Amino acid sequence: LFRSPACWVICEWIRSWLLTGFPWLTLGYSQLDTSLAGFAPVLGLYGVSLALVVTMAAFTGIFHATGCTQRLAFIAIAALITLTGWRLTEVDWVERDGEPLSISLIQGNIPQDLKFEPDQFVKTLATYKRLIDSSAAKLVVLPETAIPRFLDLIDPKYLEDIVTRARTKRSDVIAGAPFRNITGHYFNGIVNLGYSDLRFYAKSHLVPFGEYIPRGFEWFVSAMITPLGNHQPGPALQKPFPIKQDSTNIYAGIMICYEDVFGGELAKRQRESDLPHHLWINMTNLAWFGDGAVLDQHLRLARMRSLETGIPTIRATNTGVTAIIDSQGEIVSQLPTWQQSKLKGEVQAYDGQ
Repeated sequence: LFRSPACWVICEWIRSWLLTGFPWLTLGYSQLDTSLAGFAPVLGLYGVSLALVVTMAAFTGIFHATGCTQRLAFIAIAALITLTGWRLTEVDWVERDGEPLSISLIQGNIPQDLKFEPDQFVKTLATYKRLIDSSAAKLVVLPETAIPRFLDLIDPKYLEDIVTRARTKRSDVIAGAPFRNITGHYFNGIVNLGYSDLRFYAKSHLVPFGEYIPRGFEWFVSAMITPLGNHQPGPALQKPFPIKQDSTNIYAGIMICYEDVFGGELAKRQRESDLPHHLWINMTNLAWFGDGAVLDQHLRLARMRSLETGIPTIRATNTGVTAIIDSQGEIVSQLPTWQQSKLKGEVQAYDGQ
């Protein structure tokens, strides 16, 4: 009953770290809307997978049992796991913190094949400037690499204008933009250009070949002529961004793209940080994948992270899915994909683990 489920989950876990890891579509994600989701805050994604596979094995045993006693034992195991998961869904692991925060999530819908073209650059900046200026929320979030050039190459007046307007409205504008340091290393980054303290975030879990070159494969990236092909990773533990709300701060943990696939890394940030995490902000560009299943799959992964940690997630993406996810992993609202728009709403911060 337990040998095969254990092997299955061990293989899923190995897939999460082998060759930097890619735990996409782990079996536990299928249980987001079932009673087994109750195990997520306690045992994490792999605990959900284990509960599911053991339950499946028990159901199989029911139909292959050789006697009544054995059949009843399998029924009891399946019922115990299901009922325990259901009971866990009723537990409040975290509590509200402060008043809801008004937010505006910007979906720029910039075509990927034009994003890094010089002729498109001015239009891109103008588009995001217009969308920022028309947002009245306390927190405005742009997608990953919304500003598709190093920050030090951007006209300072453009950035100063965003900061000035945001501070006038006492709001924060968090934007995705690559940046580099004085040593010449560059990062896939996030910057706060608003009312709160200036903060930077550097993506720590990079995509092999997409964002950095594994040793020995430099020839591959040279042949592809990929811009920004060898980023440096940021620290694994980075402080959350403070978002000023009245007399207090809401602290937002930042993620770029598929960093929210690695639940253990996010849980470690939440657990070991000297500052609380009240919500997650994920900034993504999935335009690379076209109009396929990846957009909806990634949304399910984000839902699981909120369910595991008890913290809401807000997602600002280039082409979708831009969404607000509550602390229970439920979608509050979302934008249609492949449209230029803003998702206006509120997010309630939560405290606890």
